[in-house]
Amino acid sequence: MVLRALLGLTLAAALIASFPVRVAACTCGGTSEDSALEHADVAFVGVVAAVEDPNLLSWFTYSTGDPILYTFAVEESLKSDPGRFVVIRSYRDGSSCGVPMAIGERWRIYAHRQDLFGNVRDGELWVWLCDANQRLATGLPAPPVPGSTAPIMVIGVAAAGLLVLGTLASRRRRVPREPAA
Repeated sequence: MVLRALLGLTLAAALIASFPVRVAACTCGGTSEDSALEHADVAFVGVVAAVEDPNLLSWFTYSTGDPILYTFAVEESLKSDPGRFVVIRSYRDGSSCGVPMAIGERWRIYAHRQDLFGNVRDGELWVWLCDANQRLATGLPAPPVPGSTAPIMVIGVAAAGLLVLGTLASRRRRVPREPAA
């Protein structure tokens, strides 16, 4: 019995160890705002309008180095106009140099066209913990993102809920009648 348990644990450990995981540790000294602006490819002030976690359901391969996508409504361009809305990537956690952000927060962002490891992908912008990015305010209303299906989904869920409640209520009101003689 003990042998089977040890064999099972060994097999489970080998299976888990066989999945590649990128590990990063973040240590940095402070970067001045002037230096961050000089080295950034894009800089702006904006409000986080949406947060997307592409690996949300990948619990088995979860990593602090997974990218999180933040959609910003740009209020003020500081360098290289990103447009009205821009998607910024950052790692999931501060231990991997990520910048955790939440919907409704206003930030001053200094973004780069490459990730922390120097990988450049067309159109992607990245932020890191060490780049003087600064949260300026919290609790702001999130601007609607063009093409977002969230309002449609809310209306659909509300309509479905009302339909179910209406059906249940109508079933309760029905009183059985005695059969006609």
